[in-house]
Amino acid sequence: MLEVDDVQSEWSVLLAMTDAECVKLLSVVLDGFGYAPLECADRDEVFDYLSKTTPFAAVVDARIENAPEICQMVTEHGGVSLLVLINDGDDPEKQKEKLQADEWQSTSAGPEKILLSLRKLATQTAGAD
Repeated sequence: MLEVDDVQSEWSVLLAMTDAECVKLLSVVLDGFGYAPLECADRDEVFDYLSKTTPFAAVVDARIENAPEICQMVTEHGGVSLLVLINDGDDPEKQKEKLQADEWQSTSAGPEKILLSLRKLATQTAGAD
């Protein structure tokens, strides 16, 4: 289990997800671990955030409307790691490649698994600097 001291980051994380309750829960957890969650309900909100800031990462639910376009916006923005949430029945590696994601998790993954993936991305980002 991650401890608060394990994540020393004030990086923002863009959240484009279908389940509003899940987004709220993940936002609270991310905030507790030092991340600044940026909640987005659609493509326009994602565009708005990306026009104002460069988050460290984006978590995009592949089930959200316009998910491929949202993922494309994120990857074209540059400097933003992309974590996609993929349905359990889908081929995760194929979806990851199709959406140009850096990492993937199941849509049924809980906040801790998403945090672990974000931590992995943070480590990769820090190592690239």
